[in-house]
Amino acid sequence: MGDTPLGWVSANRHEGVVKILLGRDEINPNMPGKDDQTPLLRAARNGHERVLKILLGGNDIDPNRPDEYGGTQLGWASGNGDEGVVRLLLGRGYLSPDEVGLATSGVSGTAEQAGESAQFSRNSEGRTQTAKPS
Repeated sequence: MGDTPLGWVSANRHEGVVKILLGRDEINPNMPGKDDQTPLLRAARNGHERVLKILLGGNDIDPNRPDEYGGTQLGWASGNGDEGVVRLLLGRGYLSPDEVGLATSGVSGTAEQAGESAQFSRNSEGRTQTAKPS
């Protein structure tokens, strides 16, 4: 499957074009494209906080739609160690790790759990790891 115009510009941080496309009635912000990923997921996966804020500003966005592999916005952002995107998604109030299934997205224990915030860091191999605050 190819990508949608909104998916492509969201993945490539073209904020102005995202705003223009979202202003069109025929543009569906939840339409998946490449790898069954929505524009929101593409922006989260690539760490584009400002594009995420634009997309999340719409009332008709589905923040929990996974891609064809079960990956979610929060899962991708957590796995990439993207603290800003994780905080933005969790700060929306309607997202929690349990709701989006971090365990099924291939990422385990990398975001807020049981009401406590996680600390992000990189280990010696450059992989993201987390620890609960003391």
